Amino acid sequence: MAAPRRVSPPPLPPLSSRRVPPRLLPRDELSRLIRQPTPIDLGLLAMLPSLPMRARYLVDTHTAGQHRSPLRGAALEFAEYRAYQPGDELRRIDWRLFGRSDRMFVKRFEEENQLRVCLVLDQSASLGYSSRPGLLAKTDFARTLLGAVALIARRQHDAIGLALVGDTGVAGDFGLADYMPPRSSSAHHQAVFSRLESPPVKRTARLTEALARLADILPRSCVLVVASDFYCDLPQLGEVLRYLRARRMDCIGFQVLDPMELEFADEAMGLFVDLEDGQRIMLDAPSVRAGYLQRFGEFQRTLGEMFLTHEADLVMQRTDGSPVAALGAYLARRLPRQQ
Repeated sequence: MAAPRRVSPPPLPPLSSRRVPPRLLPRDELSRLIRQPTPIDLGLLAMLPSLPMRARYLVDTHTAGQHRSPLRGAALEFAEYRAYQPGDELRRIDWRLFGRSDRMFVKRFEEENQLRVCLVLDQSASLGYSSRPGLLAKTDFARTLLGAVALIARRQHDAIGLALVGDTGVAGDFGLADYMPPRSSSAHHQAVFSRLESPPVKRTARLTEALARLADILPRSCVLVVASDFYCDLPQLGEVLRYLRARRMDCIGFQVLDPMELEFADEAMGLFVDLEDGQRIMLDAPSVRAGYLQRFGEFQRTLGEMFLTHEADLVMQRTDGSPVAALGAYLARRLPRQQ
């Protein structure tokens, strides 16, 4: 009887072709990930006194119980100690520490399925705008979105970093006013919230320069979540997005806009002030609305096509709208890592 012939498996395709392409989930699939038991109360959101409370309100309202990883990867790197709780695996207890302190602590490790995420907040003065009382300023809405992502990542034991983008006037800062590399410890997550909650607003921000610098210093396959209005040089931004893609980094852009910027629904003549350079212009809003909306629409189309070309996600978020699409974009990016 002849021995069975061994058949070699076909060679695997190159890594670049096997990589799951970034995508947003279809609406029906996304709805299974994010349930909405009650709509977002934007008035209540604006009245909550702190960033952690606003972030927790968003996450608990829209994603509670919907983003739990079933994976348990092998330990790669020690992360932190945690007090022992009934039900914890005995093999995770540090018995040497128990012998010294007579208290039981469990070792926690970074897992193979851990995602590294860097939150990027544009601090330029244009994000300090709010058109009417009761609406969060764009920068507060942006911080709330990033805080919600940080809270989701915390529940997933993902590593979170933070980059605050602003022109500090210091040569060689690459537009980074503050930077914290991704870590997964509890103390680090708390530090991220602390620095994110009330960063100083800068007159201008060198967003494209800061993103290019982050591409160089962050680990490959990191996810950048950028909150900005993206009022920057679009050709330069396109080059940075291309560079991020070459570095195998995913990018999610939260474009935070006030309804006034989208609709220009002002019916009077008034003095308009550029928040970044201080320029003052007297305008009759009704007479310039058509031209403004045309140019703004062209800007939005160019920005959207640029993100699409470089396989990045762009979510336009109104400060008077529900943030479910923005959080869903992050969840959609996180999901393929769990499959």
